[in-house]
Amino acid sequence: MEEGLLADVNGLSMPSLLQENEDLSHVLDVLCAGGYGAWVVGGAVRDSLLGRIPHEYDICTTATPDEVIESFDDTIPTGAKFGTITVKSGTSMFEVTTLRTETGYGDGRRPDVVEWGDSLLTDLSRRDFTINAMAYDLARELLHDPFGGKSDLENKCLRAVGNANQRLSEDGLRILRAYRFMDRQENGIWQPENELSIALVENRAMLTMVSIERVWSELARIITGKNANQILNRMNDDGILAAIIGYPLHSEVFDLVSRVPVDLEARFALISSKISQNDLIIFLERLKVSKTTFNRTKFLHSLLEKVPKQNELRLYR
Repeated sequence: MEEGLLADVNGLSMPSLLQENEDLSHVLDVLCAGGYGAWVVGGAVRDSLLGRIPHEYDICTTATPDEVIESFDDTIPTGAKFGTITVKSGTSMFEVTTLRTETGYGDGRRPDVVEWGDSLLTDLSRRDFTINAMAYDLARELLHDPFGGKSDLENKCLRAVGNANQRLSEDGLRILRAYRFMDRQENGIWQPENELSIALVENRAMLTMVSIERVWSELARIITGKNANQILNRMNDDGILAAIIGYPLHSEVFDLVSRVPVDLEARFALISSKISQNDLIIFLERLKVSKTTFNRTKFLHSLLEKVPKQNELRLYR
């Protein structure tokens, strides 16, 4: 493979961290052959360290969006304003994002000013959690991990990059992402370190600045998680659910979630079992759920009111 520009941060030799992927190698080869630096970054690196096969690969590069477009035949300017170009390679699609610096987050979601950069360290420093702030140089087989993400993975700890309050204030959606990342499925619950735990509560008002569609997208993934009952209970105690729907839910409903399969609408109906159908409708409308989710959740919720009482069970024998 072609070796691109060296990163401005030390690397740890980790041969064969990523599974062979010809489409990915092609994109990195083209960028590196063009004289740019290019690294696999974020979730793919995290999942590979956990022994999982990544579902997608994100790439960061010193090439500008225009230079990325010029380097490939098939591209989509997915988020060119923020440096992201989608590149098609073989049968795969890769988001290629220019290294950048960001300033100002007036809308609590996106930076007011984005400037292209050439520092991998600076780029990683603006990411949310240490486990997502790692990059891999495929040609040199080097892991770049300036904030200790690998160690946090090994210790099952969720930690913000740098100052937790600052990271969460930059993007309110990171609050929900934190709770989602706490649920490590079969690996149980990972605890956030103390500074992040405090920041999650202190910054919960930031959720009002995030589009409700994005809030619902994250919340749905939390509800369908393997350990959703524990995560939702913590969110309720931390005031996160109240920040989303306007009031806390009854804590006893969360234990019910673990008793049903991974079924979004069924779990949603159970979570809402202590509120009226009218309040449920307001809740669903506020979250702007799909028509299918709206109708099915409403129907399942209505059935909860028809569960027979103890003295009526003989009628069903």
